Amino acid sequence: MGSSLPSSRASAARALITDALRGRFQVVLAEATDRLSRDQEHIASVFKSIAYANVNIVTLAG
Repeated sequence: MGSSLPSSRASAARALITDALRGRFQVVLAEATDRLSRDQEHIASVFKSIAYANVNIVTLAG
């Protein structure tokens, strides 16, 4: 499955998920969800993986 995300952003998202699953933090703070990913399908996957790790995502945009 290909990704429309730039490789650096996709790599950062993978690292974020990996660290969340390892329990390295409890909260992800972002300005808005599009700072995590601009692709709606990918952001859904990121949210699901982060939630599975019992990590909260808090955005300043609400």
